[in-house]
Amino acid sequence: TSEAYRADQPEIIIWQVPIWENPARFGDQPMRELSAAAADRCSGATEMARFEDGSFRVDAHGLSVTQDASLRLETENGDLMRAIFRFTAPDGAERARSITRHDTTLATNRMYLPLTGLWPEGVAEISVEIDPADQAAPTISVCGAS
Repeated sequence: TSEAYRADQPEIIIWQVPIWENPARFGDQPMRELSAAAADRCSGATEMARFEDGSFRVDAHGLSVTQDASLRLETENGDLMRAIFRFTAPDGAERARSITRHDTTLATNRMYLPLTGLWPEGVAEISVEIDPADQAAPTISVCGAS
C-alpha cells in the first residue's frame, strides 16, 4: 500500500481483475493479501537483523504467527520489488515463499504475505531476502485474520 492510501483509505475497494487472469489459480492467497493490505490492522512491528549473507532474520517466537494471519514486510525505501520469505518450524523443517512485483507494478515499501499452509505448531524463525538488497533493516508485523 502507498502512503497516499494509508493517509486516506477509501470506504469501498473495487478490485478489477480480467476473467482471463483467473485469480483462483493462486487459491485464496490474492484475496487474503488484498484483505490484509486494505485493512492494515497489523501489530508487533519487529525490526529484522541483517546477516552476513545479506538476508534479514527474526525470531518468530514473540510474534503471533498463525495460519489465519498475514505478514507485512515494511522497508524504509519505496522501491521494494521482490521478497523471498523462508520459514523455519520449531522442529527445523523449512518452507519458502516469494513475492515478485511485475516491472509495470508500482513499487511501494510494503508487501503482505498470507501465512496459510504453514505448520499448526507455528514458526520459530523467519528470514527474508529483499530486492533491491541495499535496504536498511525492514520490519515484520503480523496482520489479523483476513
